[in-house]
Amino acid sequence: MRILIYGAGALGQAIGCMLAADGHRVSLVLRPRFIDALQAGGLEVTGIFGDYRITGEQLEVLTSLRGQSGGAFDLILLTTKTYDTDKAIADILRLSQCYCPVVSLQNGCGNLEKLAERLGRERSLAGRVITGFEIKEPGRVKITVSADAVHIGGCVRGVIPTAAKRLAEALDHAGLPSIAVEDVFQSLYALSLIHISQGIVR
Repeated sequence: MRILIYGAGALGQAIGCMLAADGHRVSLVLRPRFIDALQAGGLEVTGIFGDYRITGEQLEVLTSLRGQSGGAFDLILLTTKTYDTDKAIADILRLSQCYCPVVSLQNGCGNLEKLAERLGRERSLAGRVITGFEIKEPGRVKITVSADAVHIGGCVRGVIPTAAKRLAEALDHAGLPSIAVEDVFQSLYALSLIHISQGIVR
């Protein structure tokens, strides 16, 4: 698949590296401070799910979506902090010929609802991620801990969208345990309750 990861911090870079290493075409939208390191030295992921490495040539790195065509992508993964969700959606909406599914892999509740409101329920998905990702240095991410597989689902409870199955299979095959679920809201709400109990606000 051709996959765009918007807001690629530790989570986005790790997923991007693993998917690219498994043969997918990946573009990352990330902070300018990472560009030179990734272009020159590539990207490496280490940790509990094994070691993965790609060269700078195996990855497209961007600081914005300006000049990009949305028609080039099969999926867009949104990995920004929640407070950047509105800006990210606005940027995605400005992409020409962009009709592909958009998947929120963010912490917190409300992001999937925002996607559905602006992009439509048929294009909007979300994933629950209970895995720790840490940038050790530019170009090097470590996966430190994982409590469960990534859960991916759509807006309609009881229905697993084809895009959710496709992404879950791709992530799982790339080395990050993932499953498609019929009720991703339940998974997201449970994670939010854990964060509240621990005093984590994102």
